[in-house]
Amino acid sequence: MPGAQDLDPGDSIEQYLGNAVREARLALGREWTQAYLASKVFSSGTRISEIERGEEPPDRDLAKKLEVVLQLPPDSLVNLVKILSQQSVRDYAKT
Repeated sequence: MPGAQDLDPGDSIEQYLGNAVREARLALGREWTQAYLASKVFSSGTRISEIERGEEPPDRDLAKKLEVVLQLPPDSLVNLVKILSQQSVRDYAKT
């Protein structure tokens, strides 16, 4: 399994969020596969993979579940999802 990637300051919020999820999952132990995490948050392994790769961020509900299951600080992921949604609204308003 590839190791966790170092973050570049130019990385996107999606990549930062995905790295946070991956790091927290791996810190919990070897049995914490993407599929195992997915079962704990009522999602799919594919969805967790997309999040960890920074391709598709979770919605607020899934972010909250991930925080609880991965023992992350409250609102650490939810706040990132909020920033992303505000960014999306601004981008949409520009068109």
